[in-house]
This record gives sequence, C-alpha cells and structure tokens, in this order.
Amino acid sequence: MMKRKDMLLALALCVLPALSAAATGSWVASQSAALRVALSDRESRSAPLAPPANIAPGARIKSVSWRFKLPPGEQISARLCHPQACIPAMGQRGYSEALANLRADKPLEFRFRLQQTGRPVRVTGLQIIVNYHR
Repeated sequence: MMKRKDMLLALALCVLPALSAAATGSWVASQSAALRVALSDRESRSAPLAPPANIAPGARIKSVSWRFKLPPGEQISARLCHPQACIPAMGQRGYSEALANLRADKPLEFRFRLQQTGRPVRVTGLQIIVNYHR
C-alpha cells in the first residue's frame, strides 16, 4: 500500500509535465504561392503568416525558426517582421530569439528586396515556426 507521501509525489510527477506543456507550444504557418522580388529600393512583402485562432491567451514568443527557397546562386535581403519589430533573416534557414516576449498571437511576414538592381528573383517555400510560452 502506498504511503500518503508517495501518493503525493506520484501525483506531482503526473501533474507537473501537464502544467508545463500547457504553458508552452508552437505554431507553424507557410505561404504556398511564390513571391516575386523585383526591386532593390522597395520591399516585397509576403502574405501575413498568421497563428491559429486557438492560441493560448497571453502567449509570448520564445523563438522563431524560418525557411524560404531561392533559385541557386541568387541572394536577396530578407527580414522577418512582427507588427512591433523586424529582424534580419540571415540565410534561407534560420533561428532567432530576437522577437522573444512579443505577442505570439500576431501574424508575422517576410520582407524581401534585391541587394542590387537586377533581374527579379522568385522566392518560394516560405515557412515559420513560432515557439511560445505563457
């Protein structure tokens, strides 16, 4: 027979992981349509990459991962933007905690521009993963 102390410990071991899981989460958004980047002096914006409607109230960004695809040999300037701040998206794949503590229930968007005047570049496979906590 279990002692009261052992039962409380067993209960705590069952409940604590559930509580920590409820306080964290992630959401993924992507844009299937290609984005044409044609200017060096004006940014091309992706469609808003929106969180799901059922995201936890008060959730805050912990980190963001991104990816996008460029044709071989092409380079562009890229930023990932929250309504309150933008960060450089260095490379076609990346990870950042620079948007930490901003609201996780807001959409993000990519912003691209050519590094120098030239022919348009087609950007595909835009995706973000937002990890959040409460």
